Amino acid sequence: NGLDPNQIRLSRELIKRLGERHTILVSTHILHEVEMTCDRVVIINKGKIRASDTPQNLIRRLRAAGAVSFQMAGDIDTARSKMKLIPGVKKIEKKETRQDWTTFHITTDPNAEIREELFNLAVEGSWKVRELTRHTASLEDAFVDLVKEEEEA
Repeated sequence: NGLDPNQIRLSRELIKRLGERHTILVSTHILHEVEMTCDRVVIINKGKIRASDTPQNLIRRLRAAGAVSFQMAGDIDTARSKMKLIPGVKKIEKKETRQDWTTFHITTDPNAEIREELFNLAVEGSWKVRELTRHTASLEDAFVDLVKEEEEA
């Protein structure tokens, strides 16, 4: 924290270069930097090791859900009821409506790919679509899911 973008890049490069010949231990809550810099991650929660792997494997293993943003104009009630029927859809949240455009945040099963079915529903219902984006999970998402899961247990 507190470094300008050039300093951040130089620090990342230095850590990576040193890591080629040495073990570098980085302790941080800035998980975006961990994801960009480290080959291996250990997640510690309440003093205990909860997970250890590469950032990519942790994201795949720990991320409990996928997400899609869908912005449309059209019959919102019909859209919501049809979206609920798509296999893999877990939750649909209406985020905002501006003018005629409504944005939904759709939570899915981890590997569910629903964009094509959403598109087909939009064509079938003559909805206008301005956004249809799948959100890629991050190490931060995986960490939050892991900690939340432990707190709920």
